[in-house]
Amino acid sequence: MGHSKAGVLLLICLCATGHAAMHNTFAGFQASEAEDILMSFQGRTEAHTDADSDASNVLIKYLVPPPVQKEFIEVFQSVKEETQKEEGCEDYYLLKPVTDNVTFYIFGRWTSQAAYAEHFKSAHTKKLLDFDQDKGIVFYIQPLLVVD
Repeated sequence: MGHSKAGVLLLICLCATGHAAMHNTFAGFQASEAEDILMSFQGRTEAHTDADSDASNVLIKYLVPPPVQKEFIEVFQSVKEETQKEEGCEDYYLLKPVTDNVTFYIFGRWTSQAAYAEHFKSAHTKKLLDFDQDKGIVFYIQPLLVVD
């Protein structure tokens, strides 16, 4: 992809939905900047917004090695504090399965695609992306569709 520095491995899970059928696609690429991630994500979320809303809901799965989990949680907590102050951020929190030693999830909900796009321009989001890249943390972004 032509980036001069090592990129964060990002696999975007895409579930393009339609009224008559569902089609699942997985695409992987390396991204070294938040803008790269956002540009790839934005073009694939139109099918995942509510019909009556421009809301953006995402689930991000992180694979975090045990030696860096404490630091990951600390970085997330500082990012969360700033993210929750963003205009349009309705929810943003970290989850961890009880039975899994390496997986974490971030759930985020914004009032609009534009508000979510602004999130990627922030210094605190870059802080988390830089941490992930530095520690070799792999993450997957999945847009979510509210179905009820």
